[in-house]
Amino acid sequence: MRVFSFGLGNGCDTHLVTQVARAGRGTYTIVKDKDPQLNGLVIRALASAMEPSLSNSRYGFNGQLCEPEELYRNSLVLASKLMTREEFTNPKFSFLTKAEDTQEALNLEFSKADFQQVQGETAAQNLFKFVAFHEIEKLKLHERERQKELSLKYQVLCF
Repeated sequence: MRVFSFGLGNGCDTHLVTQVARAGRGTYTIVKDKDPQLNGLVIRALASAMEPSLSNSRYGFNGQLCEPEELYRNSLVLASKLMTREEFTNPKFSFLTKAEDTQEALNLEFSKADFQQVQGETAAQNLFKFVAFHEIEKLKLHERERQKELSLKYQVLCF
């Protein structure tokens, strides 16, 4: 059994909604007040409920793999890491998973040659801001107090 949770309205407890879904091996959906895409969000959640999940998934950079919440077919996986110059000389990204219904395994590894360098200073700055924002959002789900500290310290990166 899997649990799919919805948070309705701007005042919903996002931490509760995400943790219920994570514990129930499902997805969560946050619907803001007067969100015009409510129908699409509900349909996406129902589509996930009808699909088998990917279990034992792990991914990450340079051997530091995380074990994310349940993954579903045809859903976007976003991974980011702020790296030192030394780490960036030979980055490797690994993605390992298997389908729950077929036990079919997928093991992918990407090296520096598989990545494309960002062209232009503005594009690089925007990408850095996006990654910084993504890192803050990850902290929001896991460490609420630390996230507040970082969002105040790096507030300028979120805009």
